[in-house]
Amino acid sequence: MSELVILGGSGLVGSDLIRLIPAGRPFLVLGRNPPPSAPSSWKPFDPIHGDLRTAAPEARVLLHLAPLPLLPGLLGRKLPPGINRIVALGSTSSRFKRDSGSGRERRIAQEQIEAEAAIAEWAERMRVAWTLLRPTLTYGARDRNITRILSFIRRFRFFPVTGGGLGLRQPLDVSDLAKGCLAVLDNPKTYGRSYDLGGGETLTYRAMVERVFAVAGRTPRIVNVPRTVARAGLRVMAHHPRWPFIDPEMADRMSADLVVDNAPAQDDFAFAPGPFRPERCLEGARSHV
Repeated sequence: MSELVILGGSGLVGSDLIRLIPAGRPFLVLGRNPPPSAPSSWKPFDPIHGDLRTAAPEARVLLHLAPLPLLPGLLGRKLPPGINRIVALGSTSSRFKRDSGSGRERRIAQEQIEAEAAIAEWAERMRVAWTLLRPTLTYGARDRNITRILSFIRRFRFFPVTGGGLGLRQPLDVSDLAKGCLAVLDNPKTYGRSYDLGGGETLTYRAMVERVFAVAGRTPRIVNVPRTVARAGLRVMAHHPRWPFIDPEMADRMSADLVVDNAPAQDDFAFAPGPFRPERCLEGARSHV
């Protein structure tokens, strides 16, 4: 019987988390695209149209690693009746992008905020213990953050920044995030609470990029670009089908501090993330070149 169900196991965090699950704890992984070598603990599952009552009827604990706005649609009529614990991953975009000058980014932030509220309301009403984790800039093999910086550096041998790239960052290794997910599963201190999670090292955006240059084996060539020029360039790039994630607001965020307080997580579940290790992204960068 698999009481622990992991939804979204084929994503960035899932592979690290699955390796960390203690031996002897049965689990079931659900995802849209199980890897070809997936063991019997994997099942294909559509988080939008799927029904967890059918896919995992014996589930008691749900670890939701898929995009947070998908979870409210699964609550109630699509959840197994025995569910008594939910741990879900959100994003600090609900905090850092809610006042963005980009309508698209504000919508993303609002979707996160509304999903958080819906999950908490439903769980409290149904007396289901819930915990929400909001990671900051997350990195690892196949990530969409540091890996893209590394790929850009390898291809063009320089990297542009605005405002000197002096905004602070806390890059969070996906393995540390995975450990955090498992640490809260059976921890009553975390019930009914949300936590912002950052990495164990705080550094400027520029210093972060310099560390990526070192991993790429390149001498740092960081070019300070005027904000207006950077925004114009990003606006053009945003129309290219290869870069749907690009937004002109990225230029402004390079000089903004995007950091959180890890103290509540440290106190409640001994969250202890390590320093920034961009070498973790080397494997993923090959697929972005």
